[in-house]
Amino acid sequence: VPHGIFPFGLAFSCLPESGYGQTWGLFRPVVATATKLFPLVRTFIAWMGGIDASRSAVSSALTRDNARVGISPGGIAEMFETYPKPGYHPNDEAALLKQRNGIFKLALRHKMPIIPVYCFGATKMFRRVQLPQFIETLSRALKISLCILFGKLGLPIPF
Repeated sequence: VPHGIFPFGLAFSCLPESGYGQTWGLFRPVVATATKLFPLVRTFIAWMGGIDASRSAVSSALTRDNARVGISPGGIAEMFETYPKPGYHPNDEAALLKQRNGIFKLALRHKMPIIPVYCFGATKMFRRVQLPQFIETLSRALKISLCILFGKLGLPIPF
């Protein structure tokens, strides 16, 4: 699942559906630790059963809860990897997987199948203002996205 500014595909896959839990079991999204800093977001993620993005928390959910987990492995790096970054077109999509092999190691350790999913258009739901490169570096170091985003009419409403 490409991350974009907000991983819509991952978020919507967590919404409750009649009979889904009995058929497929518990599904829990993996979310950045920084999401706990925002009260409304924290409540929404708790309602969805979100798991912290640490290796130990995901491993615990796979072992103890026998839950299926949804991971958007690109994270903050992927948020900054598409348009308006120079060299990218507004219709370009990006998924960073080459250096993200921890999810595969966890799946092998817990004998869980990996089902790749790609949600087209996720990177186009919001736009962001291109900020200096050091902001991206700082975001990765702090593990929180520092970006200016906008949607329809300049509001935080997806396009």
